[in-house]
Amino acid sequence: MTPSPLMTDDASDAAAPAEPGHVSARTSPALAVLRTESLRGIAPWTFAVCLAALMIAVFGGHDRHRTDWPAMAQSLRTLHILLGPLVASAACWEAGRERRRHTAEWAGSTPRPVLHRLTAGLLPVWLAAVAAYFVTWAVMTALTWPNASAYGHPQLGPVIADLAAIAAFAAGGHLLGRYVPWWPLAPVVAVAGYAALAPWNAPASGGLAQLLPVSFGIRDGQESALWANAAHTAWFAGLAAAMLLAAGARRKWLVALPLAVAVAGAVPLLQQPGKVWVYDRAAADLVCEGERPQICMRRAHEGMRERVAGPVRWAYGLTAGAPGAPARFEERAPGGRSAAGPDAVEVRIVHRGDLGSDRRLDYFQRDAVLQSLLAWDCRSERIRPEWSHEVLLWAHSQWPGAMDDRLLDTPVVQALDAMSRTERAAWFTDWFAAARSCDPDRVTRP
Repeated sequence: MTPSPLMTDDASDAAAPAEPGHVSARTSPALAVLRTESLRGIAPWTFAVCLAALMIAVFGGHDRHRTDWPAMAQSLRTLHILLGPLVASAACWEAGRERRRHTAEWAGSTPRPVLHRLTAGLLPVWLAAVAAYFVTWAVMTALTWPNASAYGHPQLGPVIADLAAIAAFAAGGHLLGRYVPWWPLAPVVAVAGYAALAPWNAPASGGLAQLLPVSFGIRDGQESALWANAAHTAWFAGLAAAMLLAAGARRKWLVALPLAVAVAGAVPLLQQPGKVWVYDRAAADLVCEGERPQICMRRAHEGMRERVAGPVRWAYGLTAGAPGAPARFEERAPGGRSAAGPDAVEVRIVHRGDLGSDRRLDYFQRDAVLQSLLAWDCRSERIRPEWSHEVLLWAHSQWPGAMDDRLLDTPVVQALDAMSRTERAAWFTDWFAAARSCDPDRVTRP
C-alpha cells in the first residue's frame, strides 16, 4: 500500500473551507463597478477638464467672490455656465459607450436591471463633476476667508442646490446620449449648452430666472433665502431623478414622484421671485474707525478695510486744513443713502477686472476715492467748471509715479503746485462750497 501523505498544519489550513467572514469583507460588486468606472472610464477626464475650466474662471476673471460669503456663493452659481455643458457632454458620451463598442445586446441580456446600468454609467460622471466643484469651493473659500472671516460663514444651502443642478445637467446629457445614436452628439451638446445659456440672461427679477441652473451676475449685499435653497434643490434633483427613471425604470409611473417634487420646488420660485434673494441688514450696518478721516465700512466688508484705508487717508491729506473738506468716508449699501448727510464721501471697493484694473488695481482704487471726494453732486455736468478735471489730475500727481509727467503740464496743475499749504486749503474751501451748492462762481480758477 502506498502510504498516505502526512497532513501538516499548512496543508490542513489550505484544505479547510473559507470562513464566511472573509466573503462578507470583500467589496460589493456595485462598489467594485463604481470604483472601476471612476478610475478608468471617462470620469477622470471629466474631473480634469471641469476643474481646469473652473480654475481658469476663478483666477482669470473678477475677484468679486472674495468680498463676502454671499458673493462667493453667487459666483459659484455663475460658474455653472462653464460646468453644466461640460458635465452634460461627458454624460452624453458615457451613455453611448455600449453602442460604440457594439455591446448593447450583450449588456441587455444580463440579469442586471436597466436602471442599475444607467446609474453605474451616470454616477461616476456626476461624482467627477462634484469633486471638481468641491475643489473649486475649497479654493474660493481660501481666497475669500481673509476678507469675509470677520462676518458670517460659508453658505452650505446654495452648495446643496448646486450639486442637484449638476445632477440635472448630467441626467439630461445621459438621456440624450442614450436615445440619439449619433457619435458627434457629445461635443454638440457642449456647444449647444453654451449657446443656450450664454445669451439667455433672463431678468433676475423674473420667476423664469430662478428656474435656471445658472445665475447671471452678483447681487451685492444679498443672499439666497433658506426656503429658496430648499426649492432649488427640489427642482433640480426632481428633474434629474425624473429623467433617470424615464430612461431606466420598468414602472414608468414612478416618474410622477420626482416630477411632483420638482413641481413643488418650482411653484414657489415662480410665484415669489422677488423673495428668493434677501438683504442681510446686519451685514450692511456700518462699522466706523478713526476720526479725521473717519472710514466706515459695511460689516460684511470689514476685512477689506485696508484696501481703501490707504487711498482714503492719502486723499484726505491733500485737502486737510480746508474747513469744508469732508472728513467721513463711507461704503454705502446698494441704493442706500449716507447716514451722515451730504458731507460724507462715498467710497467703493475696486475689484480685479474692473475697468482694466488687473495691473493697476492700486491706481483705480485711488481714483475711485478721488472721484468721490472731488465730485460735484449736480444734475447737469455742464455746471462743473471746464477745468475741473485738471484738479483731479493734480490730485493724482501727488502720488509718486502715479501719472505720466506729460499729462501734468497744465495751468491748473502748475498753479495748485505753486500754492502754499495754507493757500491751497483756502482754495479747497471755496471748491467744496461750490461743489455742494452747484455754483461754479463760488470758486475761481487757480
